[in-house]
Amino acid sequence: MKKLLYTYKRKNKMYIKLLMMIVFSIILAIVLTSSILYKSYENFGLSMIHKYESDKLAQTTYSATYMKTSASRLVMQLYVNRNIEKFMYNYSIDMLEVKTSIDELISYKATGPFIHSIYIYNGKNNTFLTTISSEGVENNNDFFDKELVEILNNYQDYKILYPIPRKSPMPLMPVDENHYSNVYTFIYYTKPTNDKPLKSAIIVNVTEEWLQNMIKTMEINTDGEIFIINNEGVVVTGNNTYSMKSNISDKRFVQKILNSDKETGYFLDKVDGKKSVIHYNKSNSLDWKFISITPYKSIKYKVSKMKYLTLLVCMFILILGIACSIFMSHRLWKPIKKILNKMNKLEKHKRESTYVLKNRMLKAMLQNKNSVSIDNLDKLFNDFNIKLKRETPIALILFKIDDFIEIKDKYNYKDREVLKFAIMNIASEMCGNKYNHECINLEEDNVVLIINVEDNQLSFWLNDIREIIEKVQSAMNEYFELSISATISSVSDELSNIYYTYMDTLNNSQYRFYFGHMSILYEDELKELEEKDYEYPVQKEQQMIDSLMLGKIKDAKFHYEEIINETLNYSYYSMNQVLLRMSLAMSKVFNRMEKNYHCKFPFNFNSLFTEIGQLETIEKVNIKFLGFFDQIHMIIEENKSIKHNQLINEVIEMINDNYKDINLSVGIIADKYNMTANYLNRIFKKHTSVSVSQFINRTRLTKIKAMLETTSKPISEIAEECGFLNTSYFYTLFKKEYGITANGYRMKAKQELNR
Repeated sequence: MKKLLYTYKRKNKMYIKLLMMIVFSIILAIVLTSSILYKSYENFGLSMIHKYESDKLAQTTYSATYMKTSASRLVMQLYVNRNIEKFMYNYSIDMLEVKTSIDELISYKATGPFIHSIYIYNGKNNTFLTTISSEGVENNNDFFDKELVEILNNYQDYKILYPIPRKSPMPLMPVDENHYSNVYTFIYYTKPTNDKPLKSAIIVNVTEEWLQNMIKTMEINTDGEIFIINNEGVVVTGNNTYSMKSNISDKRFVQKILNSDKETGYFLDKVDGKKSVIHYNKSNSLDWKFISITPYKSIKYKVSKMKYLTLLVCMFILILGIACSIFMSHRLWKPIKKILNKMNKLEKHKRESTYVLKNRMLKAMLQNKNSVSIDNLDKLFNDFNIKLKRETPIALILFKIDDFIEIKDKYNYKDREVLKFAIMNIASEMCGNKYNHECINLEEDNVVLIINVEDNQLSFWLNDIREIIEKVQSAMNEYFELSISATISSVSDELSNIYYTYMDTLNNSQYRFYFGHMSILYEDELKELEEKDYEYPVQKEQQMIDSLMLGKIKDAKFHYEEIINETLNYSYYSMNQVLLRMSLAMSKVFNRMEKNYHCKFPFNFNSLFTEIGQLETIEKVNIKFLGFFDQIHMIIEENKSIKHNQLINEVIEMINDNYKDINLSVGIIADKYNMTANYLNRIFKKHTSVSVSQFINRTRLTKIKAMLETTSKPISEIAEECGFLNTSYFYTLFKKEYGITANGYRMKAKQELNR
């Protein structure tokens, strides 16, 4: 027995050493890993929980910011609405216009699930237009939301478009704790001068319930609770423990958060007598603190449970690993060793295998017309077991991999060879015994299928091949998510002409550019395109360039598409020439744009045509060129905006310098800048919301107000001095603008001065 054991050890000495080394390594690794995991799992668990809670708080912060952004956008939409604008600024109330405005407010309210209500305030007649009142229009004194009225009266204490947490009462309901809604109020107004009362305002109330529901969706399957406070420690979004507007700044954990300089963090502290983990996140845009409180007891229980579970799993893996190593190693060693030896031999012979040599020979026949002697073909065909018949007509099918640049980035060389082998294998199976055939693996993205077409197959072979190609395309797309196109040659009577047939097919495959990916092209169907002569439309190109320079992008795109669509009826060579001309035209346009607008386009025009030449379909080329057009449009619009701002500033300066001139008018100003009065008015009103004439009158009235306060000159003399020739028109305009006569204003100013 001892002798047998000694003999076994001697013959398998290396195997035993290897086995012991593996077993010892497994034991050591598992013991060390389990020990480290066991000791550090609490910190790891806390850090994982912190990451999870931080992600929740970050999502809550995003929801709150989204709420603010959405409410602000809604306010600005309301602000530019003509019907809303009429209600805000008119003295009189037209009930038909009020109904239209209410309908639009209700439509705006329906656009956001978080919108509670919308108010429009007119300070001139002290009325509110609301979406929740049955009256529609309410007077300031009778308005049900008294807190909002107080906020508008003290608007200086509140930021524009900043959420104000408050309790909004329900109309026609008793004012008590059961008849209100928690909301965030966003107010937008044009700030009056000298802290005067508001003339108008837009108020959007966002329900707290929406934000609470967003928070609850993140609290599912967790023991923590989330709430939000402001910089004063007042709750702005409550939970089951803390309600909105309750002040908890005296809580120790709240003070820690308020005094912390960190944007996010966590710490352990007692909350209402219970040890808890507090996570917080600060929002700079809202000045809010997002807080999550999780009982430490629940965290500790989960961590401990995972620690013990880890220990048990490690012990089980250790025992199982040792047992499996001993049991399987001996049984697997011998067959694995044999397999490895065979694989090494196969790898050695693979380089010079029959398949490689056959593919090399067929590839040479296609790409070099003098590479193979016709007299030696029979011998070569026999040596390599090539199934083609020399005397039978042949046809070629060239498969091209679509989006090959992306495929090269996605797969390495070996993987791409596997994909091409799959194409060859599927095509060969589809041909079966019906057609004598051979597949050739060419460089890069090409695979060629050569078939014999017998005389009795000439009437139907093309339909057969189309069906085979479609099946190959479908299989590659389904199993490999790979798109391929195919080009079918015409039937060639002699195998000796295979080189010319291949070159024609390769040339025709370029028409994938016209027909797109997954296309099937046939030589006879493309002859008509090759035979027509093409003349480049120089006039249309000039129209496109002129439209681009004038900023008429829609017209430029039309002319571009007209040129391209017309060229699609001609040869691929003609299309190449067109794209070259287009590239040169675009280069000229960009050069002129850079000089005219003093800007730099982020494109390398030297490589533009090369880049376009790599695009496989006309659709991608169109996207490229139309993207250039949009870039030009953006530059022109930006330049227009800069010039318009400069023009407006110059017009305002001219009015301030010449307001005393009774002849000053929009026509005179427009003549100075060589433009029509209507065009100047349109630009001026777009940027200032008033016409040039209105701005002239307001400037004059402002100067007259100052002179009424500081001089004793007759009012008519002041009016004439400031550019008003018609005093009665001046009196009417003054009262309309300020709500008081000029004489009454002077008396009021003197009374205030004498106090």
